[in-house]
Amino acid sequence: MLRRLVVCIALLVAATAPAIAEDSAAPQVAPSVVAWKQDISIRLRLARRYPPTLARGQGGTATVAFRIDRAGHLVSSWLIESSGIPVIDAEALAIVERA
Repeated sequence: MLRRLVVCIALLVAATAPAIAEDSAAPQVAPSVVAWKQDISIRLRLARRYPPTLARGQGGTATVAFRIDRAGHLVSSWLIESSGIPVIDAEALAIVERA
């Protein structure tokens, strides 16, 4: 239900969150890239909402991917893994559109 949708969103946010380098030999990420990834994560979190047409007790996890141009405009988004519930799949894609 809502928890599973939140897990889906968490996967989206985790995919865009900056990685923490624990190894000193790991390449360093420029501060501007870190800030850009944080901005995307915030926008995705703010765009979350539970599908109003979804009955209580239903839930699932959908995984989506998306491509953004240099200006920050959404170029494309697609479903990588379906939740098995079309409403949740559509909402996962809509979150990216809204963000």
